[in-house]
Amino acid sequence: MRLRIIFYFIISSLSLNSQDDHFRCSHNENVIDKEYVKDFIKKFNLKKSGGQTEFSLPVEMYNAPDGFFESYSVSAYFDTDTTSSYSDFDCGNRSKNDHRGVDFYSFPFCWLLYELDAYVAVCAADGIIFNKIDGNYDQNCSPEGNWNAVWVMHDDGSMTWYGHLKEGSLTSIEPGHRVDRGDYLGVIGSSGLSNGPHLHFQCFDSNLNLVDPFFGECNYFDTQSTYWLSQKEYRSPKMAALLTHKRKPRFGCPAENEYAFLKDTFYLGQSIWIGSYFIDYINKDDLKLQVLDPNGQVHKEFTLSSEFEYDNSHVEFEEFILYNEDIPGEWTLRCNYYGVVYEKKFVFVNEKTINVFPNPSQDLIEISGLDLDAVDYQIFSQDGKLVSRGIVKMNRVDLSNFPSGVYLLSINHPEMQFLNRVIKL
Repeated sequence: MRLRIIFYFIISSLSLNSQDDHFRCSHNENVIDKEYVKDFIKKFNLKKSGGQTEFSLPVEMYNAPDGFFESYSVSAYFDTDTTSSYSDFDCGNRSKNDHRGVDFYSFPFCWLLYELDAYVAVCAADGIIFNKIDGNYDQNCSPEGNWNAVWVMHDDGSMTWYGHLKEGSLTSIEPGHRVDRGDYLGVIGSSGLSNGPHLHFQCFDSNLNLVDPFFGECNYFDTQSTYWLSQKEYRSPKMAALLTHKRKPRFGCPAENEYAFLKDTFYLGQSIWIGSYFIDYINKDDLKLQVLDPNGQVHKEFTLSSEFEYDNSHVEFEEFILYNEDIPGEWTLRCNYYGVVYEKKFVFVNEKTINVFPNPSQDLIEISGLDLDAVDYQIFSQDGKLVSRGIVKMNRVDLSNFPSGVYLLSINHPEMQFLNRVIKL
């Protein structure tokens, strides 16, 4: 027997002033005041169109760093089990009890993508902005407080929620105004009942009945067919990213505890860490990662194996070093995963070259060519007087508190002595 469950939005005000905070609800307070919806439709003279609205994916990547591919997947599907247990539309266990939406997450380095505004929520279909909530903390590592969210009413009267967004990132389009499929709605963050950046996407049909947009054998919420223009496979193994790092990355929460250590240019004798990141990972015994030199020849080949047959998100790290006899230029990482070839470029410089930029600088200068983290530095005036000393952090030295002028930067690195003139503007 199919069950129909009707939820309503909590509305704190029936004012139709689009600047008012009409409702203050978390995604566990699924209550709609239908009278308010009627007033909203009347105020903006909205007309329902025929036919069921079909949804596109509500997430996109904007300007992510090189080496990121389709870096998002589903961490929790709609819970179709109405008991104390849980199940998803495909009769699997990729959900959690009473989870009445679909959670899309980014991988890897969700906090880096958050800081770069690179992983965003987009409108799943044409419609009208129904409401927005903003101004709430967005770096939660455990569920707490209220979220930042956008609600959209679609042309057939159905509605979608987009929750856990980044504070201050919401679309400037006000309630009552149109948005089109694919329009930007906000950056994905971790506001409200969330333990890391993800998008909570929730759907209601044209009668405001809560629905699971995925069609499958175990969808008991009166869904006769998919609500998607193109329903994604339940398990769709992909490489999310293929990246080079100057050291092994560290994952943590919130943003200040995540260290990607991304690097695309490497020098003689430096460690090169390769990160192979997968979503909906399915193990392959013959999975290879190749390192190709600038002539296209295989320099090194790694076998990527795992103890896990399946993993929602998975990473493999490899480390190697290029030496004096290796060819300088643009190198390539290549991995063929389930018929798709993924590539990442990096540059090898076969000499000890040190660069300081920007120079002149108003504040931070960056030093490339050596790994200088936690190395002592000294800064001298032109007449040789010591004016400052400290520790290099992330290959950067801060000149922001220095008076304008010319200085000498001295760094004692185990591999070489470094002395360079720097200009503070």
